[in-house]
Amino acid sequence: NVCGAWKDSFWLPFADGWTFPWGTNHLPGVEVVSYGRLWTTPFDTNAVASAGAPFEIVPGLTSFSYELTPSNSYRFAWTHAAIGRDTNNLVSAVFELFRNGDRLVTTNGVTAYLPRTLPFAHDGYGQDAEWVTANFTNATEILAVGYTNWVPQTIGENVANGLFCLKAIFADDPPETCFLRAGGYWTAVREAGSYLFVLPVFDEHVLCCWPYPDRVQYEIDDGYTGTGVSYRVRYTPAGDSAGIRPEGLLRMRATTEDLGDGTFAVEPLVVTDPPAMPYQLAESATVSVFWNVSGETSVSWSDQQGNVTFSDPTAFSTTLHNVVQPTTLSVEMHAGEHEETGTVALHGAGGLGGVGPAERSDACADIASGATDEESDMEADNLPVRWFALSGDAGAGCDALSTNMVVVPPGRTVYIGAFAGSQEYPDWTGDDSPYNDAIYWSVKTNRTGNAFFLRKYVNALHSAFATADTQGHVVHGLGNAVHVGGIFLTAGSTNLPVTLTIAVRNVGDGRRESTGLFGVFPVAVIQSNYPRPTGRNGSTDDGGAGTNALIKAGGVAYVTAAPEMAALTAQIRGVPDWIETSWSGTLTTERTERGVRDNRTLLATNVLGSASFDITAALTNEVVGGKCVLESCVGGNATGRHTFYIRGKNPLDATARAYITAHVDEEFRDYAWKIAKHETLSGLGAAPNGTVTNAMCYNQFNARGQRKELPNLGAPDGWGIGQIDRSRNGLPAMNYTTTREVYDWHENVAAMNAVLRRKRNRYLEIVHLFRMRYQNDPTTHWVEPNVTTNINGVVLSARQWSIMTLYNGAAGCQPLTVLDRPRERSPIFFDPTTSSWHLSTNENDYAPRVIEDSELEETD
Repeated sequence: NVCGAWKDSFWLPFADGWTFPWGTNHLPGVEVVSYGRLWTTPFDTNAVASAGAPFEIVPGLTSFSYELTPSNSYRFAWTHAAIGRDTNNLVSAVFELFRNGDRLVTTNGVTAYLPRTLPFAHDGYGQDAEWVTANFTNATEILAVGYTNWVPQTIGENVANGLFCLKAIFADDPPETCFLRAGGYWTAVREAGSYLFVLPVFDEHVLCCWPYPDRVQYEIDDGYTGTGVSYRVRYTPAGDSAGIRPEGLLRMRATTEDLGDGTFAVEPLVVTDPPAMPYQLAESATVSVFWNVSGETSVSWSDQQGNVTFSDPTAFSTTLHNVVQPTTLSVEMHAGEHEETGTVALHGAGGLGGVGPAERSDACADIASGATDEESDMEADNLPVRWFALSGDAGAGCDALSTNMVVVPPGRTVYIGAFAGSQEYPDWTGDDSPYNDAIYWSVKTNRTGNAFFLRKYVNALHSAFATADTQGHVVHGLGNAVHVGGIFLTAGSTNLPVTLTIAVRNVGDGRRESTGLFGVFPVAVIQSNYPRPTGRNGSTDDGGAGTNALIKAGGVAYVTAAPEMAALTAQIRGVPDWIETSWSGTLTTERTERGVRDNRTLLATNVLGSASFDITAALTNEVVGGKCVLESCVGGNATGRHTFYIRGKNPLDATARAYITAHVDEEFRDYAWKIAKHETLSGLGAAPNGTVTNAMCYNQFNARGQRKELPNLGAPDGWGIGQIDRSRNGLPAMNYTTTREVYDWHENVAAMNAVLRRKRNRYLEIVHLFRMRYQNDPTTHWVEPNVTTNINGVVLSARQWSIMTLYNGAAGCQPLTVLDRPRERSPIFFDPTTSSWHLSTNENDYAPRVIEDSELEETD
């Protein structure tokens, strides 16, 4: 194409390795046309870029140039070209082609940006809102939570719904927009990131990334969070025959680096949990199964020896019984045309001797065997401190793996701490070291699944190793030890099996090892003055000497009958002495009728290592009870709770009676104990002859029932042995019955004595009122109170009758109308017409009942 001395056009091949995407093809070059066009071929007038209006090259005036720019774009420039051969109508134009298919066209300084047009309807990039709307009927629901949040929610954890997630990961921006297909989904990828697709298992899915399949890496996640192979991939590369590729990396967050363009299907596999366990711990243990298949699935458990029975042999989770020897459990899963079998190995503890940690699949260290449910007052804390260590001294790039099982007994709390050490320190743990070993710690229970997971690289721990080296931190024989984290676990009413997994990846020649450790440290709350009840018939009376007792989670410590506050300490046994633990907590009343009056905050304290935290001192040695939530934080890394209760024991009846008699005013001694006995009678029984006997009395705390051992409350607001009640006296709340009077029966007796004094003063006031009215009345023969009463042989004076009655209240007694006080009532009154005194009982017939109940046999 030549016109005179000027070329009308010429073919420009792009530099090696440079292409321009056009439609679904790549252009190897363009035809450059002199009048302001770029064509895809010399004969295709479909312009890649155009100046709009054609122009002419003017000799000596117009210049043209092109270049591959430093930013990897092709640039074409016309300067001073003429439109219609009119040199007074000049134009300059610049075309720029970018490697990703975008174009810029600038004419006389005005720029137009022409993005690449995608070859399918959705013109967005990646999985944006427009893409979600185009692909899902429930787009509104998805966009409300965000697509990247909706996908894992849809897959679920350990949910057998027949779905899995394919994740396509682009570590870097592709040179141009990639077209990514997974099954029936397409998306355009221009930026680095992760692209997620929810796909059904069993179905075959097309997978392709054009034009750069080598830029993407795939991961598959079926939502299973346990240990074991839960799926396999059946993959057919483009143009190849089918092949099976099992995916079995730890925790099933499997990276399928060799998965590329072609077709694939995910086939679920049966996974059992646990995969193996010592048969000594298998009795009453729970095994479960995971198979990611939707719809109805039948399950069938069996065992090799034929001895084991299952609580439900057709359930996904079942409990084992009659486990008497090592055996293999099998579980068959069937859904439609699909069927799989899984196994659980029950092995003896000695079957693992001599097996190296890198080869060992399972090991066992039981800290308590059997499904016992011991009481809170066991005298000894015999739970041992356990250490588990694994050193990664294999070859470069190799993993060492160790799995151990411990069992937390019922009611016990343990702190499981993770520690790290490395012989690569200090030579090969700096920021520039290529030998960056990785250590993994995993804690799993049969109740919560993955409870704790942590990964640390030794290079990042360099400064921590330096500190540990300077301060001499050693654990379990490992120098330069670093505490990297941990978790608190509390067993309920049954054993809590815990699986501890350590993995170490060696990055080097295997000559310098890195080590991961687990320490299992029991949390022990001890009451050193734990009371031992000695009363008959299951009463709460306490007459024995206090002893040491372990207070389990959910267990009970006691205010003693001495009375003394529960002497409580807490410690985490075995924690290295260079680790600091902070302690704090709250105490909340179990008697909601008290409001917040008895609630307390434990004063915070920090201790080192296994040193004890004095709970009683943190409560300022006050006698108090309630629900105690004890919190501890180890090394600032993990916080745990140990919850227990503080309640109360009652004094022996004889002890209470003697103390009351000795500690009230002399005039009250004959009947104060009778009032206390009557006020607190509980659990009366009838002897065969019909005589009421066996009285539980002098109860500061309830002797039986749902509120056994809680502070004794009598209506409307009476507390303890003396049923101290101030709520009806118009006193401010701060003057209500005190916490100590509610929990300390000595203080309650002192309050009882004070009440009797007030009632005596009221009696004297009433007599004084009558005296002032009638003593100087010449028509009346005045006498001081001289009336008595005999109740079952017990003679009460007017003074005794009145004080005793007023202790319960004067409601129902004779009104003081003759004294012009009709609203006031009195258990004694003077009759001026007969010059005699009379006694009046209250609505509860209180004084006679006190005397009658005093004759009941007491329970000690």
